[in-house]
Amino acid sequence: MAGIGKTTIATTLFHECSSEYEVKLLSRLLNEDLRIDNIRVIHSSIIRKIEHRRIFVVLDDVTNSQITADLIQLFRSCLSSDSRIILTTRDKNVLTSGGVEEIHEVKEMNFEDSLKLFSHNAFSDSHPKEDYYELSTRVVADYAKGIPLALKILGSFLRTKEESEWDSALNKLRKYPNADIQQVLRLSYDALDDDEKNILLDVACFFHGQEMENVTRILISCGYFADIGIKSLLNKSLMSINSYNHKKYIKMHSLIQEMCWKIIHEESSENRGQQTRLWNAEEICNIFQHERDIHGVESMVVDMNEITIDPLIIIISLRKMPKLRLLALRGNINMDLEWNRVLLEDFQLPNDLRYIEWNKCPLNFVPSICWPQKLVQLSMRESNVQKLWNTVQV
Repeated sequence: MAGIGKTTIATTLFHECSSEYEVKLLSRLLNEDLRIDNIRVIHSSIIRKIEHRRIFVVLDDVTNSQITADLIQLFRSCLSSDSRIILTTRDKNVLTSGGVEEIHEVKEMNFEDSLKLFSHNAFSDSHPKEDYYELSTRVVADYAKGIPLALKILGSFLRTKEESEWDSALNKLRKYPNADIQQVLRLSYDALDDDEKNILLDVACFFHGQEMENVTRILISCGYFADIGIKSLLNKSLMSINSYNHKKYIKMHSLIQEMCWKIIHEESSENRGQQTRLWNAEEICNIFQHERDIHGVESMVVDMNEITIDPLIIIISLRKMPKLRLLALRGNINMDLEWNRVLLEDFQLPNDLRYIEWNKCPLNFVPSICWPQKLVQLSMRESNVQKLWNTVQV
């Protein structure tokens, strides 16, 4: 993931250790600074300077596994055995496919080190000012969450702010993520193929925190190559895995999730306001209350406890969402007799649905005509449903 501190660590190692070596080379971008695109160019531009010498090389932001493999092979054949080569990349697969022997994955910073880095940028000290301690811990624990780039940028941003401005600034970040942080994180997203982008957006808006095996199966049913796609996103550190009770759950850093939300809103602006994924209760209420176009919605999560409009409006409108693949209706719904009559007459689920979560569903049964033919998983825990249909299903 961009912004985790790979370049900073590699550059620090270069400056601290390279003085002991005969030849030093620090490249910011392997493909651009050195113009290396095949093994012949590597030979012509570098080989004369490094052959049989003791060198220290740092190549930052490597993106091509074949060039990495060629470079490793070349260095092994012509360098002194005690030379050192460090490569950084946003994609672990570039290193494994390229034959790199030792891989160090940069992890998120712990709370103590995060607070020190933030304080250095916000207060020019290793600790927050006394009156700012609680506000500083909010930045570190609730927003930056161990990402060095975010800690530096937010520290510099808040440095000139009065205490009274901090709370407003932090609340604003929740709605409008910092543009400088998002710009760096966007580099990782832009490097994905379309399949990986869609998987990432689905996880950010719908599957965050859910069991990996189920998520993979559902996304495959949606037409994505989810098994290799999820592995690729894990290698790029855009997602991670938490293990609990012998099961694996998909996890995503909040800054990555916010980036995905921002991308969806940007795409909506470019597509005449049509949004592909809905997850925010306030936004959902606004869309349905003002009868905006919902034809292109592919996934929707609704917390019925947070909406401010009649939930029946949302339920009945599902029939107007032909592209809907993923649906989660959460929370309690108080249903009267009118509700029951309207639902039985007008309720229709889109046929493209692969996943339905409607826990605490108030209906006693759902007419058979409602069930999508492509449905893969149905969750209706704690619901009133006594039977799903009253006819034979094939």
